[in-house]
Amino acid sequence: MAWLIAETAGEPPAEAFLYGLLHDVGKLLVVKLARQSARQSLVPPTDDELADLIAEEHAELGGYLLRQWGLPQRLHDPIVWHHDSDSATERPAAAMVAYVANRLAHRYGFGCAVEAFDPMADPVIVKFGMDTRGIEKLDLHAPGLFEVA
Repeated sequence: MAWLIAETAGEPPAEAFLYGLLHDVGKLLVVKLARQSARQSLVPPTDDELADLIAEEHAELGGYLLRQWGLPQRLHDPIVWHHDSDSATERPAAAMVAYVANRLAHRYGFGCAVEAFDPMADPVIVKFGMDTRGIEKLDLHAPGLFEVA
């Protein structure tokens, strides 16, 4: 999805593809830390606590992992701010691409359960410049794209 919509924001599609793939990498670190705490006989978080931790911390931890792995700084904002693109200081357009692509991926069930929602009711998607016609076009083509990938 990030590849498809990147040019709308003046973002390089190949780079958008990369941060689209990596935007939730912080979730893996949260799960790893939870498992380590269980192995060390610490009280592991409940499923609900783990879900809350993932929701609250994964984006920031994704930025931490980027730094640890020596990945380019250009990837920071779209990964750290993919749920709050207005807070991105260096690359707000890239963060917005990551946000919109993430929301649309959830709409189509790309790697997750389908989340039924009206994209035109999301102010960030509207601010991005998506319109009903564009969403209808994606609705026709996006599911097949996931199958091809």
